[in-house]
Amino acid sequence: MIDESQKFIEILGFNFEIRFPENYSVQFLRFDLNLPNHRNEERGMRFHIHPGHDDFMIPSPPLSPLEILFLFLNAFPINDRPRTLST
Repeated sequence: MIDESQKFIEILGFNFEIRFPENYSVQFLRFDLNLPNHRNEERGMRFHIHPGHDDFMIPSPPLSPLEILFLFLNAFPINDRPRTLST
């Protein structure tokens, strides 16, 4: 969500999630920036990471959406196994 009422655009909140194959020990990784005045802000966890479970959060320093996208594209190994032709 963004606020376009200012002369500049301010990012108010977002979430980025990447899902992993079933054989991974963690099924997903999600970065959340909650909207202002969310209850997580009171706990100092407005920006946090969910490592595979919605109820488990790890506090994190704020990252921009581009930093998170870069992390998703570059930090996780890609299976180099060639695809097989389906018959």
